[in-house]
Amino acid sequence: MQIIDVTLRDGGHVREFNWPIKFAQDYYKALCKISEIKFIELGYWKQTSKSKNVFYNLNYKIVKKITKGRNLKNVSIMIDYHYCSKEVKDYPKNDQKEIGMIRICSRKEDIPKALKFAEKLKTHTKLNVSFNIFNSTNYSKKELIRVCKMVAKHKVDYVYFADTHGDMDLEELHDKFKKPLSILKRNNKKVGMHLHDHSGKG
Repeated sequence: MQIIDVTLRDGGHVREFNWPIKFAQDYYKALCKISEIKFIELGYWKQTSKSKNVFYNLNYKIVKKITKGRNLKNVSIMIDYHYCSKEVKDYPKNDQKEIGMIRICSRKEDIPKALKFAEKLKTHTKLNVSFNIFNSTNYSKKELIRVCKMVAKHKVDYVYFADTHGDMDLEELHDKFKKPLSILKRNNKKVGMHLHDHSGKG
């Protein structure tokens, strides 16, 4: 199992995406020592719609400042298809040594367009690309299967199901995800769950 730590990015919602840089540097350094953590997500990439603070509007210079140029290629950045730039030239490519993955999340109605964009990103950047299906608890079993069949046809490396509002009881819903997960695995996608665990059921 691989772990992606998204504390700085997701926790940014309650910090107005404005962590002290020294804290982020210390946090990143500490997590680099944990071998099970494959990627450390620092924040959103060059988005300004909700905030102009650093961790909603990352660029490569800031990323390098946080990592102190360790060249570990273990940084992940997040984009929200609804708000992000649709110009692939705005994204980091594989010729740098810090960022290893771009994660793109999508609303249900945007999924076909977001998947096409994810493929364009993959081709242009040659980085790992992860596709996040958020609000996954709001999907019926049929919808999840349909979406996973769609995702399976596209060139993305990882697919995550996000429990966006933290109300998922995975014990209760385990069967709902069985077939969707098997479709993705059959098509060589690495799959994951993003659980907020507000209910203690994650």
